[in-house]
Amino acid sequence: MQAVQCFRHAAARAALAWLFDSAVLPRQHRLNTSADIRHVLRRGRRFAVSAAVVSVFLRTDLAPSRLTVITPKTVGNSVMRHRVARVVRHAGQTFLNAHPQNVDVVVRAQAGSTALSVAEVETLLNSAYVKAAQA
Repeated sequence: MQAVQCFRHAAARAALAWLFDSAVLPRQHRLNTSADIRHVLRRGRRFAVSAAVVSVFLRTDLAPSRLTVITPKTVGNSVMRHRVARVVRHAGQTFLNAHPQNVDVVVRAQAGSTALSVAEVETLLNSAYVKAAQA
């Protein structure tokens, strides 16, 4: 009986592996201390669209690029906030693969962000990076 339950749990985990793989950033690409987030928000370049505000800080060291997502309660309930965070992290993985070093990004979701797709977030991140690099 216990072996059947373990198999059932393993099958469920395997079926949802795509979700977990897309929702989790590697540790070296997470911007997770409040001091680092505050530094990016204060010193980085800010780019706003109707659904999100992206702050980009270009560093001078060769450390890995990092990303974080801020989803306030104005986005919606917990389910909607987590969905937005998963979409942004999934798009962030593509962005981090393209820009592996020297970039810190903070994405602050806003009320209209629940309708964003992964492709829209990818273009938002890339355009914010290009504008920050030009300045």
